[in-house]
Amino acid sequence: MAQTLLDASEKVGSKRYATHNGVAYCAQGNPADVWHGYPIGWKHVPYELRRAWQRSRQVTRRDISRHWD
Repeated sequence: MAQTLLDASEKVGSKRYATHNGVAYCAQGNPADVWHGYPIGWKHVPYELRRAWQRSRQVTRRDISRHWD
């Protein structure tokens, strides 16, 4: 599943963001192009990306509230 999330992720700056089952994930790469991903609170997802995912119905307001921190 990790590779699927990485493939579907959105790059913002040097990080990549993805969502699955209402949870946000972040991945950071190293110089060898190896990515390390982990779950994060929605408050750490860039606002514009969070709103885009809400508009496309990938996440709901409830998902965001439930996993804010």
